[in-house]
Amino acid sequence: MIKVSRKEAEEHLGELIEEAAAGQDVVITSDDGPAVRLVPESFKAVEIFEQVDVQKGQRETWLEENREAIKAYNEHVAQHGVFSAGLRGF
Repeated sequence: MIKVSRKEAEEHLGELIEEAAAGQDVVITSDDGPAVRLVPESFKAVEIFEQVDVQKGQRETWLEENREAIKAYNEHVAQHGVFSAGLRGF
């Protein structure tokens, strides 16, 4: 990992960009500690966020498709308790 101050980063920005593009972890620090991380354009964060959006959509779809079953189960538990209630030791 390469850690440089803001002043050093300003003086050597081109070199730091090349290092980050090559896969090196580059962190620019401020007086308070790490402030910015340089990552290559090919960084997969956008793909990760897209996957999260897909998973969120799948979750919402699943909940909608199973809404009635969830409601029925919750009503059953409210009336009769959970099946293992008598087995608990706490």
